[in-house]
Amino acid sequence: MSKKIYFLTSEELEIIRGWYDGSTIHINKIMRAFQGKYPRWYIRRIAADLGLARTKEPDWSEAEIEFLHENYPRKGYVALRNRLKKINGGTTRSRTAVVLKARREMINKRSNGLTMRLMEILLGADHHKIEKWISLGLLCGKRKGTERKKIQGGDMWHFETKDVREFVINNPLEIDIRHVEKMNFIHLVAGMME
Repeated sequence: MSKKIYFLTSEELEIIRGWYDGSTIHINKIMRAFQGKYPRWYIRRIAADLGLARTKEPDWSEAEIEFLHENYPRKGYVALRNRLKKINGGTTRSRTAVVLKARREMINKRSNGLTMRLMEILLGADHHKIEKWISLGLLCGKRKGTERKKIQGGDMWHFETKDVREFVINNPLEIDIRHVEKMNFIHLVAGMME
């Protein structure tokens, strides 16, 4: 067991309670008030113990994930976050949390199909290999018809999940299973991904 080396007074605890909000400005203010008596990590730990620091968000419920699948492509982030807050009993999800969960669930904001980036994650291959599969006629993909210039990466690719599933079933040796995104790959092969 480690020996405790820092001891806060009740006045110092009140300073942390009154000023701490997680921002660098307020942490610096607290550090100046304590005249370098405590390290920054210790102030953060005390704030967490007092319930002042933001902690990790709870796991996503099935209802939240289902809502995200149904509404992510057509609703804005504010509407998504407000509805998720009602579903999960008051926990506010950050915009970043919503975007990351949608990416992990392979949900695309632009359409019901898959983008090149999602294909790279799903199949564990880079865009050069995917474009090679398209040029060989193994995989069906089409351009979206945007006016993006070559410097922007060119026109965006769009893949229908049924075409991707057909590619995987017909060309299993093309896929390096060690690099695929496992759960979504299983959903794709099992026909559970829309």
